[in-house]
Amino acid sequence: MDRPSILRILSRFSLLLILACPQPGRGDESALDALLNAAAKGDASARTSLLAYGMQIHTWLKSGTPATAELRTALRRELRGARDSALRARGLVLHEWAVMIGGHPIPPPDLPDWVQHWGTLPVERQAQQTLTSFMHFYAEQPVSVSVLVSSSENTFTHWWPPFSQARSQLKGEAVGGNIAWRDLLVNPLSAPDLKPVRDRSGWPAVRTIAGAPVTAGTINEKFLFYRGVSASEAKVDVEAAGNRVRMRNTGRHLVEPLFVFHVTDTGGRYYDAGPLPAGATRDLVLSEGNAENTVTEDAEAQAAILQETLEESGLYPDEARTLMQMWNEAILMRPGLRIVYLQPRAETEAALPLRVTPTPVHLARSILAVIDCFTIDDAERILSCIERLGSRAFEVRERAQRELEALAPLGEPVLRRALESADDPEIRVRLEHVLDGLNSTRTAGH
Repeated sequence: MDRPSILRILSRFSLLLILACPQPGRGDESALDALLNAAAKGDASARTSLLAYGMQIHTWLKSGTPATAELRTALRRELRGARDSALRARGLVLHEWAVMIGGHPIPPPDLPDWVQHWGTLPVERQAQQTLTSFMHFYAEQPVSVSVLVSSSENTFTHWWPPFSQARSQLKGEAVGGNIAWRDLLVNPLSAPDLKPVRDRSGWPAVRTIAGAPVTAGTINEKFLFYRGVSASEAKVDVEAAGNRVRMRNTGRHLVEPLFVFHVTDTGGRYYDAGPLPAGATRDLVLSEGNAENTVTEDAEAQAAILQETLEESGLYPDEARTLMQMWNEAILMRPGLRIVYLQPRAETEAALPLRVTPTPVHLARSILAVIDCFTIDDAERILSCIERLGSRAFEVRERAQRELEALAPLGEPVLRRALESADDPEIRVRLEHVLDGLNSTRTAGH
C-alpha cells in the first residue's frame, strides 16, 4: 500500500475519533480546569494534553474566566483546524459564506465590471433583502464538480464565473430561479492566471482565501459568486421606539446568536441578545446600564466575536476574517440601529437548496443576516427634512435633501407617500431626486 493511501486511512480513522468523542463528564471538569490554568501560565504539556481531548472539549472551552479567554479561543480554533484537516483529507469540501441585508439596502461591495448580471431590477423587486454569496472548494486532488443553486424565493441578479444554465424571473411578482455551473474543474495543484480586478472591489481579498482554483470553460477563478434579492421577509421581526427594541422570531428555528447594534455619530454600543427560540419575543433596552445583556462599546472586540461566531458555524479563519473585512464598516461602524444574527442552517437549505456533484464530505453554509431598523425617531427626522425642503433658504433646502438621501433607504415608504401628497413643486422635484438616487444605487450592480 502506498504512502498516500495509508495517510488517507489514518485521516479517516482520526476523523471518526474526533466525531465520536463524547462530551467530558463532570468528573473530568476539575482535571480540565487544572490543565487549562496550567496552560494559561505557559505549561506546554498542559496545552498538549488539552488538545488531545479533541472536539469533545470544544463546547466546554466556551466558558471560563476572563483570564483564560484568549487561550480558550486559541484552543477552540486549533481543535477546529485539526477536525477540518481530517475532513479535507477525506475528499471534497465546500464552504459558502454570505451576507443577507434586510430593511436597508446597504450598497454591497463593488463588483468587477466583467461580473455577469441580468440588468436593472424592476421597482417592485428592489425593496427586499439582498444576498451576496461566495463559495470556496477544498480538495487534495483535481476533481470535476457541478453545482446547482436554486430558489423559489430569491431572484439571482449577478454571478461569476459564467454558468452553464440559468433561469431567473425579473418581471412583476414572479420570483425564483437557479444557477447551474456544470463540469467545473477544481484543481488545488494549479496556479492559473486570473482576470485583473480593481482593489476597491473586495474581489482581491476574497482571492487570498486558500481555496482551490476553479475553472469554468476558459475562465479561472478562486471561488463561485452569486448575488440576488429575496422576496421573503427576514425571520426576525423588529419594532423599535425610543430606547426599546422588541424582537420576534417568526421563523421555525432557533436563532443563535443574536446581536443588537446601536451606532451613533459618537460611537457604538453592541448588545448580545442571546438565543431567540422560534415564535419567541424578546425586549431589549438600549442603555449603558443594561444588566440583562452583555454589552460592549468596542467595535473591534465585537468584530472578533462575530468572526469567531462565523468560524464556529464551519468557516475557516481566513473566510470569516475576509467577510468581516468586507462588511465591517457597513455592519459595525455605520450609524443606525440593526439586528445581526446567523441565519439558521435549516432556513438556508429551505430558501436556497444547493446540490453539488460529487457530494462533498463536508458542506458549510454560513449566512450572516443584517436587519436595519426604521425607528420612530427616523420617521420624525424624515418628516422634518421634508418640511425643510420647502424652505425659502437655498442652503436649508440643500441640507435637508442631503439628510434625506442618507435616510432614504430606511424611509422609502414615507418618502413615496410624501411625494404622492406634495403640492409644492420644489418639494416634489427634490423628493423625486432623492428616490431616483436610491434606485440608481440599488440597480448599478457594480
